[in-house]
Amino acid sequence: MRRSFAVAAALVAALLTPTRSAPAQEPSSRSPFAAFATGTPIHAEVLRAGTGGPTLVSAGVAVSAASVASDGLPGSVTDELGQPVQPAAPAGAKSYGRGVGLEAVVGGGTPVGTGVALPGGVESTAPPSPPVRSSELGPVRIDPIAYASLVRAEARPAWSERSCVIGRPNAFGLASAGEAQLLDVGALGARAFTRPLVAAAAGNPTDRAVSESRSFTYLDPNPDGTFALVSETRQTIAPVTLFRGTGAEVTIEVLGEWILRATARGKPDGATVDFAPAGAGPNTPALRLVHGGVVTELTLQQLLGAGGLHLAAGPLVDVSVGERPRAIAARARDADPARPPDRSADGTRAAGAVDVVRVSLLQPAPPGGPRAVELRLGHMEASATVPAGGIGCRIPVRKAGAPTFVNPGDAFRWTISIPSAADDFDGLSCDLVSLSALDRARATPGVRFTILSASDGGVIDGDTVRWPDLGRYRPGSKPIVLTVIGRVAADSARGVLRDTVDVGASLDSCRAGVATPAASGTDAVVMRGAFTLEGPTVRRYVEADSRIEGSPSGDSRSDGGNPGSPRGGGDRPLTGLYPGKEHVTVATTRLRLVHGEVCVVQKLFERSPFLADGDPDAGRQNEFAAVGEEHGSAKGFDDSERKVYCVAR
Repeated sequence: MRRSFAVAAALVAALLTPTRSAPAQEPSSRSPFAAFATGTPIHAEVLRAGTGGPTLVSAGVAVSAASVASDGLPGSVTDELGQPVQPAAPAGAKSYGRGVGLEAVVGGGTPVGTGVALPGGVESTAPPSPPVRSSELGPVRIDPIAYASLVRAEARPAWSERSCVIGRPNAFGLASAGEAQLLDVGALGARAFTRPLVAAAAGNPTDRAVSESRSFTYLDPNPDGTFALVSETRQTIAPVTLFRGTGAEVTIEVLGEWILRATARGKPDGATVDFAPAGAGPNTPALRLVHGGVVTELTLQQLLGAGGLHLAAGPLVDVSVGERPRAIAARARDADPARPPDRSADGTRAAGAVDVVRVSLLQPAPPGGPRAVELRLGHMEASATVPAGGIGCRIPVRKAGAPTFVNPGDAFRWTISIPSAADDFDGLSCDLVSLSALDRARATPGVRFTILSASDGGVIDGDTVRWPDLGRYRPGSKPIVLTVIGRVAADSARGVLRDTVDVGASLDSCRAGVATPAASGTDAVVMRGAFTLEGPTVRRYVEADSRIEGSPSGDSRSDGGNPGSPRGGGDRPLTGLYPGKEHVTVATTRLRLVHGEVCVVQKLFERSPFLADGDPDAGRQNEFAAVGEEHGSAKGFDDSERKVYCVAR
């Protein structure tokens, strides 16, 4: 009974000893990627001196912007209108969001160009992922450039060094402005402008007085388990009236929510730039132009089918509508509708810009020529860049083993944690469902072992264990912990076990409404993870020609030995060093390994089988060696059966 208890205790202690591992866990994603998006529902310029030339004043309404870069945000990003998308970011920042209800620049393109500080804007960077920053203010007025009865802004960047940000935007900015007016040419001092050149608060129905834009970037799943990067901006534009109260008054109504989306999947033909109103069909009204009591209405098919139309709205106004997405122009350069958007053949880059409506006032100007006044409605830019193959986002998995070293006949245990820690999914806003794991054990030649059991209903098939469905995991919950127990064969050779676990799961219940199967058009959004563990190491007992040296008198006390040593002394060979009997004790003065092997003491017991029960030294504590001690000095072992516990390093 005592022997059985000792064996069981030794087994438990061994299984609770952690294994040093050589991990091969894949990082969440270290592939470089970057994107930005920006939107300006209404933008006006006054007196621009041709392509790249200075501009007297420019103003934007409801400007939103977002940018992300896995290797760190660039110094700054500016759109083709000269407005900041992302200013210089602090060191370490990888995500940015910005929103401002009204924005203006005086003297743009000149050494004295000045951005006019308008209240109500917000911006924010990550990491760490901050709470949502928002602002709401009104009325806002800077004479004679801009006015709004109410402005609202929001910034929501997100970044995680532990996992990909999935199920929500990794960069987000929002801005809106109510009853916006630009460039007043009337008397000063009134609450609102008296004669604004541009007034965004008209049309039918009369409550359409708010312009809003949202710009954001996010990851979208590819069918093979990698992810694409999407840069997107969405806008709703309040009806805009030009020259209000004059005979040249013109009202332009852009109907519905308009979307520009650039997607880079990292696969051949996987770069796309899409532009259309949300949920609109070919016959959906998309734009109305009201001038002199005449209403011109265009359906989506009429607006976009021709690839660009010019509508006359009196001698002072030239309206260009229906242009398709184009390449992003250099700062302060004229848009070139004939230049297609950037779509790389390998799917690693997609970028484009578009204006739903462009209006030249007072004089139609040739391309690159000076502008008296130019108005853009629905200006949007989006860009995304990913590595070839897409973005790799992995399930964080960890595996540990016990013990570090095993002998032939010993048991071992592997422990799998999915994820490796509760906070390892701090970037994920979806649940993992249909979670499965496949554990495969391998070993160096000659090492023999058997898988004995697996927790949580694991199905054992030789050296493989499968868990076909571990259910649902919600980020932030306690990790799912699986265990595998095995045993090394008694006749196993020396070597190392190598064990790999592969994990897969589908995404479900994404809280932010992106990265869902419906969004990507696939039946299941799959994430995967893997971890490889080196260990335990199997150490074979040494077969060596060794000798025990005892004193000639047979009294090993004279050499500091144990009084329980066998009588007679003399040299006796140890022909084999391998797992021996249970009772092994120090008995002689010196163990010498003739071939110079270094050994580690494995087990030493308190009682010598050579002592009678009545002997006063029976049960004496071993004073000469300790478990785990590297052995090669003057220590003694019982040689009654020529067997000691000594393992080659």
